[in-house]
Amino acid sequence: YVKSFGDQRNFGYIHLGVRKSKNLFSDGDLANSGIKWSKKSKWAYSGVMPQRDTKCFRTAGVSLRLEGHRSGMIHTVSGLKPDTTYRLSFFIRQKDVKLHKGVRPGDGTGFFVRVDDGNNVVRNFPRRAFYGSIPWTRWEYIYRTSSKKPGTSYTPYIHFVLRHTSGQVWVDKPELVEIPDPKKSSK
Repeated sequence: YVKSFGDQRNFGYIHLGVRKSKNLFSDGDLANSGIKWSKKSKWAYSGVMPQRDTKCFRTAGVSLRLEGHRSGMIHTVSGLKPDTTYRLSFFIRQKDVKLHKGVRPGDGTGFFVRVDDGNNVVRNFPRRAFYGSIPWTRWEYIYRTSSKKPGTSYTPYIHFVLRHTSGQVWVDKPELVEIPDPKKSSK
């Protein structure tokens, strides 16, 4: 811990041994993201390109900062399985996120993540966008793909979105992993 005992926000992580990453995002530590024309990252951008931030981050020395009227980062996901549980997790920090004048809160505003299986099954997380300021916080979303094979209609993707707002949102350490089904693994 960094500050005092019980200060959970400032506890770190200890990994004993080498942990093989099962992250379905390439460049999950964002080391090659936010660099124009980088071929080492599969992150794409919608609207205003996120800013690579090496001064405000939570894990590996870099985060991506979303700001402006419409800003987002998108990653296509290959290898999703039907009827399978996945965990999407990431660190987020928000500063002064406010809706633009005349825009009502609701679907498609503020910061949210669009999870799309590629077969017309779309989920938004969180259900209600958060506004204002939030210190570095780890968010986690567990979901199950539909029984229809992902990617039947188009390529599945995860889209981190900041829309119709002022303010800034930093995203760090995005991770998408399959959660093994105990019933299937015991067979």
